[in-house]
This record gives sequence, structure tokens and C-alpha cells, in this order.
Amino acid sequence: MLKDFEGNNIPGLRNTTFNSCITLTVLVLRKNRIGTISDNTFSYLSRLDELDLAHNRIEAFDPSLLKDLKDLSQLNISYNPLQKIQADQFDYVLALKSLSLEGIEIPNIQRRMFMPLKNLTHMYAIFSKMTYFYKATAINYTTHKFQYCGFAPHVRNCKPNTDGISSLENLLASIIQRVFVWVVSLATCFGNIFVICTRPYIRSENKLHAMCIISLC
Repeated sequence: MLKDFEGNNIPGLRNTTFNSCITLTVLVLRKNRIGTISDNTFSYLSRLDELDLAHNRIEAFDPSLLKDLKDLSQLNISYNPLQKIQADQFDYVLALKSLSLEGIEIPNIQRRMFMPLKNLTHMYAIFSKMTYFYKATAINYTTHKFQYCGFAPHVRNCKPNTDGISSLENLLASIIQRVFVWVVSLATCFGNIFVICTRPYIRSENKLHAMCIISLC
């Protein structure tokens, strides 16, 4: 059974909102104005397989909201102005296979968050510049782009891709680091070229110098 409430300007969810929807398997609530979710909102939805809460105004998402969703396999909470993701945020949804966290900044990100999700095969977790309009106020996030796949190495298909050490674009995030690496690289190249070019003009043979030059080549 599917319920699609996309774009209905729903401001919040109460404990009794879904008390007559016990057979519901897919619930789409994206692109509403949901800012608050009561503690037992999803307690009647034990058969729920897919939950989509993307593009809302949710600032707090307590882990206990998912405690009754044992069969949940897809969760999308992308593009919500969440202030924090708890370390035990996904401890109740062990059957989760697909998780979308796009557009959410997670300053306290850690592997502990994703370790319980042994069945997770797809994760979408990219944060980039965006603007939320909440309570008539524009909330601008930073212009940095964070990639979180490195914190969930067991996930087979994670977007954006990671190099396993750091995010692809933030391995040398600081402009000072990048300039320093370029300076050292260029100095090394020019030094090698200078030594090779001046080699024919050195008359005296020095075995140590010759070995050093050979190693440079």
C-alpha cells in the first residue's frame, strides 16, 4: 500500500496521523513544510518499507522515531535543515538497504553512525551550498562540499565516490596546502632539469655525484 503526500504543505506530523494505515508499505512526504514529528508518529507503520521525508523543514530527528520500523529498507531525509545526526541515529533500522542524506551537513560524522547498517548497499551523501527558506528567513550553508562515503566503507554503492582516504576534492582542502605542494613539485622538477643539463659540463668524475644523478633520472 502506497501513500503519496508530496507537495501538500503539511506543517507537521502527530501521533495519530497514521493510526489507520497499518498496512502502509510506502510513505512519501517529500516537499512539504514538515518541521515537527511527534514521538509515536510512525508507531503504527510496522510494515513500512520506504519512507521519504526529503525537502522539508525538519531540524531535529530523534532516533526513536524509527524504533517501530523494523522492516524499513529505504530512508530519504535529504535536504532538511537538520542540526545534528545522532551517533545512534540508525540503530533501529537494521534492515535498511538505501539511505539518502544529500544536502545535510554532518559536523559530527563518524563510522559509528553507519556500523549497525550491515545490510546497507546504497548511500547518497553529499553536502553542497544550498539555501533553506524557513520562517521567512533564508539560511545559507557554507560553500564547501563534503563527502561522507569514507565513513561507510562497507557500503557497496555510495555516492559521491571516495578515494578511501579523504573526499576526492578535500584531500588538500586548504589553499595553502595546495600552493605548497605545487611549489615543492615545481622546484623539484626544475632542480632535476638543472642537474641533468649541467652534467656534460662537469669534467671531474665523482662516483657519488654520478649515482645521485642516475637516481634522479
